[in-house]
Amino acid sequence: MSIHHVLVVSHARAHHVFTRFPHPAAKTSAPMVLLACSLTAMMAGLDGTVLNVAAPQISHDVAADLSEVLWIVNGYSLAFAALLVTFGTLGDSIGHRRLFIGGVALFVFGSVLAATSDSVPMLIVARVLSGIGAAAQAPAGIAVVNAAFPVDRRPTAIGITVAAASAGLAVGPVIGGALIELFTWRAIFWVSVPVGIIAIGLGLMFVGETEKQQRESYDFTGTVLLTVALVGIIFGLIQQSQAGWQAAEVIASLVLGTVCAIAFLRHELRSSEPLLDLALFRNPAFRSPIVVGAILSFGLISVFLFISIYYQSVRGLSAIETGLLYLPTTVMIVVLAPFTGTLLKHVAPRTVVSAGLLIAAAGLAMYAGITPMTAIVWLAIAQLLIGIGVGLAFPPLSNLALDAVEKARAGLAISIMKTSREVVGTLGLAVMGILVVTFGDRSLHSAVADAGLPPSVAETLAGVKVVGDQDAVLESIPADDRNQVIQLITESAASGIGTALAIGSALIVICAIYAWRTIPGSVAEKEDA
Repeated sequence: MSIHHVLVVSHARAHHVFTRFPHPAAKTSAPMVLLACSLTAMMAGLDGTVLNVAAPQISHDVAADLSEVLWIVNGYSLAFAALLVTFGTLGDSIGHRRLFIGGVALFVFGSVLAATSDSVPMLIVARVLSGIGAAAQAPAGIAVVNAAFPVDRRPTAIGITVAAASAGLAVGPVIGGALIELFTWRAIFWVSVPVGIIAIGLGLMFVGETEKQQRESYDFTGTVLLTVALVGIIFGLIQQSQAGWQAAEVIASLVLGTVCAIAFLRHELRSSEPLLDLALFRNPAFRSPIVVGAILSFGLISVFLFISIYYQSVRGLSAIETGLLYLPTTVMIVVLAPFTGTLLKHVAPRTVVSAGLLIAAAGLAMYAGITPMTAIVWLAIAQLLIGIGVGLAFPPLSNLALDAVEKARAGLAISIMKTSREVVGTLGLAVMGILVVTFGDRSLHSAVADAGLPPSVAETLAGVKVVGDQDAVLESIPADDRNQVIQLITESAASGIGTALAIGSALIVICAIYAWRTIPGSVAEKEDA
């Protein structure tokens, strides 16, 4: 099957699923709406991390090189982040029910296509289609939950969906490792299919239509400019991890994205029916949770990646063992995220959010000074604190952003929040990666100078990166010195990761101060905001 054929068929099916369900469900059931949206949130979260452990097997099976594997992983994220605002605004205009059902259907179709792919291009297309489906259903899911629950129960319901998404992210490596060992890498895509079908059935039976925002016209110019801007910026940030900041495609992509972003802002300020109403950002009740969520994502998005590198590359643990060590974080998020809805009825939002940020920062700070021999109990406590902090901080931010806008704009509000987290989180991953390599390499070169190694070995290690493929270099090291060199590299990698996470901790402390100063200071103030 050619790529052109795949795209044509995919476009036809996407058009079909997005226009098939224009009428409200016969009977809205809030618990069933929550179940459907929690299932899709967990499915999307799982898809975001489960693929990481399958990369080596996929690379071997479909003959993909490293850059192709990265795009199999990142094609999903790129499509997801680039289209969130577009689908959020579209859902506000036409109703979120059809986008929710259609998005899940497209996600399932992409999963089936990925599971049956026999080439790299087809697998990348499948991942992009799944990302498009996720971009449609993610804001729509929050919007239909927001519409299905009364104000007093809404924070708890949103907290449950956040917990479901977080649980999917955290258990992805465990489930991925188990499926690969029991079956093949294709099983990680098949697992989403029954979950998606159940969610579609629940959506058809129980999800009611949301309130619509009346618009005289749709901002297609703004849509194109924003999509190109986000694709350019995110593509550049992702590609730099492979090619470096000086690469021509990275520079061109970032410049194109920036120019389109500026053109988009100018267009939106002049448009009578803007895709993104920039006046929303004049409202501090809306602006503050967006900014706090973005900064928190900048500091935390790299945690799973670099801690995973620490566990597997430094400690020598398996993918399943690494996933199990994330359980303290997962459990606390799942337990606390729904609880924050009740907590917010009695405790000021800024207190809950600020406390959560400080607790998460404390967990990150515990990684400062880690070594290959750091006690697992110490690391488990650190991850427990991160889970407590995220479980307390993230759900109220979503609720505060929704409270600051009318119901008809819920899709736009949650899309802005998710897009800002994706873009800033991707930037954070790039920056934190630079910090890990910079501090790790500095530690390695200092350790090599003090280790008394033979000059030939020291010269060989001069260009080694602590996070990367050192196998070829290690093979050239004499056997008598190899163990010492491996120890130096692992210790330096741990040092670089610990230092970067400590800097992330300091950033989140600053974020907590900002949250305390800008988020409503009392329950009554929140209701008036």
